[in-house]
Amino acid sequence: SKEEFKFNSSNITIALNRLILIPLILFILSYFLKDFFSKEVIGIFMIVNVMPVSIISVSMAIRFNSDPELAAQHVVTNHLISIITIPVFIMLIKFFLL
Repeated sequence: SKEEFKFNSSNITIALNRLILIPLILFILSYFLKDFFSKEVIGIFMIVNVMPVSIISVSMAIRFNSDPELAAQHVVTNHLISIITIPVFIMLIKFFLL
């Protein structure tokens, strides 16, 4: 069955945790550890962690008899919010870590 896409509080909360809270914690950690690693390692580590969830989560939901429509909603929400969060974190990374 096809459901209509909804921005509900669960989608937004998960997306904000994944795209803001976790990268912010890792950004602070990287700031204190930047003297122990090369700029390339810190940059790659942070860029990978600011990316939204991958589309494979929908395939995994199908494979493991979970809810692929819910997974797809989370993927779409993550990607829409990441349009804002990725450029912001890239500026922060360039200014403070590299």
